[in-house]
Amino acid sequence: MLSCKKIKSLKAKEKRYFVADRDNLLLCVYPSGTKTFFYNFKCPNNKCFKRISLGKYPQTSLKAARYKRYTYKTALQQNAKKSQKISFKSVALEKMSIKKDQIAPKTHARLLSLLERFAFTIFADKDISSIEIDDILVSFELLRKKGLGESANKFFSIINEIFRFAELKKLITTNPLNSLLKKELIIKKPTKHHPSFYDEKNLSILLQKIASYQGKLSLKIALIMTLLTAQRSFNIRTCLWSELDLKRQIWIIPQHKMKAKRMLILPLSTQIIELLTLYKNTQIPKREAVFHSTKTKDQFIGESSMRMVLRALDYSNDELSVHGLRSTFSTICHEKRQIHKINSDIIELCLAHKEKNQVKASYNHALFQKEKQELMQWWGDYITQLVDWDLFCKNLFARL
Repeated sequence: MLSCKKIKSLKAKEKRYFVADRDNLLLCVYPSGTKTFFYNFKCPNNKCFKRISLGKYPQTSLKAARYKRYTYKTALQQNAKKSQKISFKSVALEKMSIKKDQIAPKTHARLLSLLERFAFTIFADKDISSIEIDDILVSFELLRKKGLGESANKFFSIINEIFRFAELKKLITTNPLNSLLKKELIIKKPTKHHPSFYDEKNLSILLQKIASYQGKLSLKIALIMTLLTAQRSFNIRTCLWSELDLKRQIWIIPQHKMKAKRMLILPLSTQIIELLTLYKNTQIPKREAVFHSTKTKDQFIGESSMRMVLRALDYSNDELSVHGLRSTFSTICHEKRQIHKINSDIIELCLAHKEKNQVKASYNHALFQKEKQELMQWWGDYITQLVDWDLFCKNLFARL
């Protein structure tokens, strides 16, 4: 590296020679004794090296030469960025690859599908810095025509993330969505609640219908387990025997299966333990999945399996849904707090609803197992008193 002392000590030779400083700054010493600074740089067009004079020494000091070198280098980098076209699609795919480890595979696939249908078809190859509001409005107009209200909300969020990502990478100066209001683009649909049952008579009829259903036993048990545990359909369908500790009466659902990405330790009532024990004894050969598909080996029952059972039992989409069984648990438990004397927070813990306060969430996760056990047992007792339990179990396993 050059210094003022070193430059002064350099002597002329028969042929010119170069002495390097740093970052491609060179000092050329000519046979005449003249000393000139040069900046050696790679041309962005053909990748060939070129050399530009920065001034003679001592008229141009070492400090001044370094500053000129920095100025040229910065200008070249900026020009290279301007000449290089970076498409919206390339930035979007880079952002989606980062999100892949942050969200569920199913959610990732849905977001990617939205981008392919409503963004890539319109401005996939367009330079991200040249995308304007009009381009984005075309996407939302297409979404409106398709009647995809909820999808429009998700679409807004993901393209906003992509433009913010581009801002951080300094590929764009401003996010075009900053000048748009989300509510102006998205027409909100009325909130649709999952159909569910809250009165004892309808619940009693439902239980009797499930017991008398002539279909697969696994689907009958899956529906009863959904009602007695109040867990999401995905967790019921993908339940493994290794997650169930029938002796300790708990179900440990790992965090990767949970919507809130937090492990759930759910106490099980004596009623569901009894049913699962009887059901397990019928499983030959033994399999890891509690509710396995009969069509595909070592696979779980399908997403629509339990819903189709409800349709077969003459319940329409507007009358009852599988997810609505969670609402049944929630509503009845909240309404009857004066009877079971258990706090609403415990009900939410059993439903595995996400706690926004992270400190409180960690605290709740570690405690309240006793209260959860009391609530789930109360719920099991409440459901089973709606029917003749012994007769119900007999009818449930009658076809074996």
